[in-house]
Amino acid sequence: MSIYMYGEYNHAALAEEAVSAQATIVLDGDCSGYAWLQATDTVKLIEGTVIEEAIVSTNEYSSGDDETTITFTSNLSHTFSTDGEVIGFAHPIMKVDGFLEGNAVDTSFSVGVVEPSEVRSYKASTPWGTLLSSGTDYSYNAGLDEIELTYTPTVGETVVAMGSGEWLLNSDYLAVGLNTLVERDIYIFADSDYDCLYIGMSEWISGDVNADWFSLGKEVSEDTWEWYHYQTICNINTGSIANLKIRFNLINSEAEVHNYYNVPILIGHLQMPVD
Repeated sequence: MSIYMYGEYNHAALAEEAVSAQATIVLDGDCSGYAWLQATDTVKLIEGTVIEEAIVSTNEYSSGDDETTITFTSNLSHTFSTDGEVIGFAHPIMKVDGFLEGNAVDTSFSVGVVEPSEVRSYKASTPWGTLLSSGTDYSYNAGLDEIELTYTPTVGETVVAMGSGEWLLNSDYLAVGLNTLVERDIYIFADSDYDCLYIGMSEWISGDVNADWFSLGKEVSEDTWEWYHYQTICNINTGSIANLKIRFNLINSEAEVHNYYNVPILIGHLQMPVD
């Protein structure tokens, strides 16, 4: 069971049934120029709770039929009716795989089943985080799904392991005199059923950035958004895609220029009680 976050979401409906043991699908209109449907792109076919990943091989438009045929590198394992669709995500967003709050005793902590892409140490003196080196500062124990540090973090240090993808605020900086309001979409995809998902943002170490500069938006009715420092989305079904917005101010007249490496997005699932 996994929850994924992306900065871009695209989709197209199937024009014809996509048949198991075949490697093609047909879409209405000219989709040949779609950036997310080019050779080597990975897409997902979804219908109900059935999800299948496929890698694009070719993309050919027929003006006579006004249809685009997508050929994959291998045959499909499932059949999808015209109620299904093909979706493509881009710009996967890093999320926290695990962390350790220093206590002068513990030297390891649990992470996911894949080796983290980055491990960082956060302290008051470096609130944006210091990148740790694999093999020197830590190692990944695949048998235990743990990060094992070569030193003992003390109180006041937090070590964080991040999954693959891009930093949430990858190219945004805090600079002297800067005052900019930024709003950005994120898309959350679940491959299992969940009662509720919790999404929030946090700092590991209090520093130049504080918690009053960001908010998360959820659409509660058409074109009406509610903004809070965290959001809860409930009744998530397999294949669901939820759209949130992130709004943040880049304001701090006294700050040095730092990338926002100390501001991750946190996501988890909640199981609601049954009466």
